[in-house]
Amino acid sequence: LDHVGRIGGDEFCAISYVDGPQGAIQLVDRLSSAVGEPYTINGQQVTISASAGITLAPDDGIDPDSLLDNAQLALARARLEGRGRCCFFEVGMDARAKARRLLELDLRAALIAGEFEIHYQPLLNLSSGRVTGAEALLRWNHRHRGWISPADFNPLAEETGLIGDLGSWVLHQACREAADWPQDLTVAVNVSAVQCRRSGLADTISSALEKSGLPAGRLELEITETALLSDESTAVELLRQIRRLGVRISLDDFGTGDRKR
Repeated sequence: LDHVGRIGGDEFCAISYVDGPQGAIQLVDRLSSAVGEPYTINGQQVTISASAGITLAPDDGIDPDSLLDNAQLALARARLEGRGRCCFFEVGMDARAKARRLLELDLRAALIAGEFEIHYQPLLNLSSGRVTGAEALLRWNHRHRGWISPADFNPLAEETGLIGDLGSWVLHQACREAADWPQDLTVAVNVSAVQCRRSGLADTISSALEKSGLPAGRLELEITETALLSDESTAVELLRQIRRLGVRISLDDFGTGDRKR
């Protein structure tokens, strides 16, 4: 390596002469192996991983600013694809990054503008054929673009931290609307892994029940297997808090590792 430096937050830059793309990959592998060495903190073994964005001069730029900007675009793409990934810069990433940034700005304004809606999917008892409740599904009706798929805005909301505000809104709105349903119908609300990892979820649930007047037994939270496995001790305590409220819990997408949209 010729130069290594921290450029902000948890981002670092490494500058080196390498033998083309393969040499760059080998360099990333070396850095990832070094960073991934386990640490022992307070008796607990901790490991970390790193994502990487790669630019190669002169194809991806001839000046430091262009190379660094393009490397950060490639890094953003790597992070979207998952932890510990590596991506090369590609022409068109800048356009995609700008489009994503615009969507993020719209997402921040959408909740205030009242563009989100809850659609309800009926839940049936297969034995009797009777509707026993409904699942709350968040939908975004953009003021200019129309309906935007949850597959596009859910990951962005989680990555930017907006999922907390969105999740709180969904809980309060679903409880408020379900309170006017017949007393034998329940409402199910999905809770993301990000929400489960943050403190205060139980307080949000309690607030939604209190303000709506919905009996706790009529609310069911769908929590993914991924959320429970990400931090076992935190997840167990969260489940206990939810159960103390009298709210029902169901495990969503068990055994798949996927998240329902």
